[in-house]
Amino acid sequence: MKPNYTGNRVVASSWTFNATAWDVQGKQYQLFSNGVVQNKLSGKNLGLQNDKHGKPVPIK
Repeated sequence: MKPNYTGNRVVASSWTFNATAWDVQGKQYQLFSNGVVQNKLSGKNLGLQNDKHGKPVPIK
């Protein structure tokens, strides 16, 4: 899994990942690659929050 950041923010705005499975004979199957999960809670992306002045928070 790889976190994706926007600008110099310290909270990831999303994560990219791959999924692989193996059957009982040991054959490998790639289920998907470059899947993206957004960092959302209650419809808001926690990696893209701004303060009351519109400045990005938190940042490095």
